[in-house]
Formats: sequence, C-alpha cells, structure tokens
Amino acid sequence: MASTHLSLRQLLSVFPIFTTAINALASQHIKREPPVATSLGCHYDNVGDERAIEASSYAADDMTVESCIEFCANGKHPLAAVSYGRECFCGETLSAGNVAAPEADCSFACAGNPLEKCGAGNRINLYSIQNVPVRGPADLPGVTSLGCFVDTPTRVFPFNLVAADDMTAAKCRDHCAGFSFFGTQYSRECFCGTSAPTISAPASDCSMACAGDDNEVCGAGMRLNAYYHVVGATSTTARTSTAASLTPRRWLPLRLQLQHRLPLRAFTTTNT
Repeated sequence: MASTHLSLRQLLSVFPIFTTAINALASQHIKREPPVATSLGCHYDNVGDERAIEASSYAADDMTVESCIEFCANGKHPLAAVSYGRECFCGETLSAGNVAAPEADCSFACAGNPLEKCGAGNRINLYSIQNVPVRGPADLPGVTSLGCFVDTPTRVFPFNLVAADDMTAAKCRDHCAGFSFFGTQYSRECFCGTSAPTISAPASDCSMACAGDDNEVCGAGMRLNAYYHVVGATSTTARTSTAASLTPRRWLPLRLQLQHRLPLRAFTTTNT
C-alpha cells in the first residue's frame, strides 16, 4: 500500500496555496464601514439645462436610496441624488444656481423600495455622504501643488500632451522633465508648461480621480491641477527637445513664490 505521507518539502510547496485561499475567503467576509449620509431634501434638477450633480450616474429598476448612496460612496463622491424613481447621480458640489424645491415635488417612489422617495421629473432627493475619503492633489517631493486652474482652448500648458490610463501627477512630472510646470487634466491627460497659470478655479472644480490613482485628483473638463518643480530636482528622465528651447531664468511670479513659500530665485534653465 502506497504511503500517503507528504515530505516537508511537499508541505512547504503547497502551503502558499492554502494561505492564499484562506486569505481570499477571509476577505469576502470583512465588513466595510457603511456610508453615513444626511438628507438635504428635495432640490431642482436641470436648472438651465445643467444637472445639479453629474460626476457619475446610473439607472436601475431596483433603485433605492441606499444603493445610490453606496454607489456614490464607492466612487468617493460626497453627494448622492436619486431622481425619477430609478436614477442615481453623484458629484462633489452642486451646480451654480441650484436651490431647494418643495418636499412635495419629490413624489416618485423608488423603483426598488416604494416606501422611499426618489425625486421626480427634474427633481432630486439629495444626500450628503460624511465618511467619503477626500481626494486631493498629489504630495510629491520637490514639487509644489499650485491648485486648480482654468484651462483654455490654446492650453495653459501647451507642450507635450500625453494621455495614459495609469496617469498620476508623478507620471506627469516624469514626462515633463525639463519643464518647470506641469498639470493633470480630465483624469488621464498630462500637459507641460514654461510659465505659471493665471486663472484660478475652486478646488472643487478639479474633481476627477486620476486614472492611475483613485485617491488623487487629476483636474476635470478644462480644469487643470497645476504643479511647479525645479527642473532636474526630482527626475533624471531625458529632457525633450522642446525643453532645450526654454528661455533662461524664467522667473516664477512673485505672487506664487510668496503664496507657496518657494525659493525667490527659482528659475528654469536651458540644456547646454
């Protein structure tokens, strides 16, 4: 009769398989903290053909208030809204001009729970989610975040546009080696520049998560998360041919130097 005993080497070889399976099973039973939300009441929607919130949305025939809040919380959006019985919208801030509507206007029952109200036509039941992790600009060594800025059709940072599905500020910084300014936009886009942006925007305007890091913001439509760094301080990546034409001693505006406590003699240099 053949022996069924396993040698020590055989046991060690299968041990990682068992531990991986155990960890996988355990992870299925770990309870995540449920989102905590507060009702903000009934609000108008589509005011001036603009959604009250519209960073993300979906519709379902089993819609409930809870499922919408969970969907928005998973997307790290602090606002959730249900509308027309089966629609869910998420966002960071309410659109300009949005105001509360009479509670009686939100008269549609939720498709998935008739005891709950899910807005109506052009009406939303709005909720604020308290325990959503807040996205923010990247914190990189040797790099100063300048904030959120308005982009223009001619581009505030006009050089070396690149788009990537793993975009982060760090990736953009490395791509823009040789440029003192860089910025991320629309989740996956990176731009390089030689002068500081001028038209600031509210931080909430830069609300899109970076394609490569869900905890980091990468601008939005025509909104740019802008950064400044001393050329060559954080990356040894080869500089582009465009960088070689930079004007020597291009000074960072005094306003930004004082605001962000940067060295008053910070400047870019040309390649030689």
